[in-house]
Amino acid sequence: MRLRPMAWIVTALLVLGVAGIVTAQDGSEDPKYKTIYETDVTEYTIQSGDTLWGISESFYGDPWSWPLIWELNPYITDPHWIYPDNKLKVKLAEGYVYVGKKPETFLRPADWWDPTFEYVTKSNKIDFITKSKFSEGGQIVDHYDDLMILGEHHQIYFEMEEGANVELGEVFTVLRSRDKVNHPENGDTLGYIVDVLGEVETVDITTLKNGKVVYTGDIIDSYAEIEVGDRLFKLPRNPVTVTLNKTNLDLKGYVVAFEKDRVLYAQNNVVFIDLGLKDGVEVGNSFSIWRPSKNERRLPDYLVGNLIVTRVEASTSTAVVTNSYREMEIGDFITSDIE
Repeated sequence: MRLRPMAWIVTALLVLGVAGIVTAQDGSEDPKYKTIYETDVTEYTIQSGDTLWGISESFYGDPWSWPLIWELNPYITDPHWIYPDNKLKVKLAEGYVYVGKKPETFLRPADWWDPTFEYVTKSNKIDFITKSKFSEGGQIVDHYDDLMILGEHHQIYFEMEEGANVELGEVFTVLRSRDKVNHPENGDTLGYIVDVLGEVETVDITTLKNGKVVYTGDIIDSYAEIEVGDRLFKLPRNPVTVTLNKTNLDLKGYVVAFEKDRVLYAQNNVVFIDLGLKDGVEVGNSFSIWRPSKNERRLPDYLVGNLIVTRVEASTSTAVVTNSYREMEIGDFITSDIE
């Protein structure tokens, strides 16, 4: 668990089991700080003049984290309106708690990202966006089994483009172009989502009497349903380990599509953004996901989640959602986490 220090909490020690005491520079116990080793939840009584923004700043040293408190208190229907004497649940993460009066300066919050973050996959398992739908490559034309949907261990027949030099044992990645992606802000067409569906190994090559060459393939891996008509391409299959690689560029973009047909998305899902190689994006770059405030005069934009880039194309990128505090929507904007 990564550290996320508190700013100050007067009543927390009434709720939490204290695990240790921070020592002063001379080696004696420093009575101003206590250490929490497990995540816990405390109760806070709303005071006159409080806002979720201000309470978030008091507990986390960060006003932008107010959705974390709102999420724990579903009785609050409108975050703009909270009332004195009502109780709030507030989650406390591992870190230091200040005991006594509010300090002059807050403890510096830890970096949001765990530097040991890893996302392990294969280069040909990551969906992406292309400018146009596929009309080239091989294509599945039939199969042995009387099934509408195919998966691992099923056998299929496929054809390749004329002049293709296919060998027994050669493995192809199964792809399918689907939804057109339009930019949520200006409506421009960004391309088409390409679903990576699985892998097919060539097990037989037959030349028919009419001279046509038909290939038989075993589906050796499937990540989604495979169908007749899906395309086959020779793609790199090397393992990929994505680690945190913060950029030094100040970038802003948008979530433009989701991996699957869903209206809302959350943690561990795959999304697509409108930034790519032309913008200087690299694999491992991290972004914060935001939603505009409904009342800019009273509240700031609020944090929806975080993502990390797993694949980069010319003008778009694929990313995995690593944290989510609200279900995200197409059109949420993103800002780069600068090194």
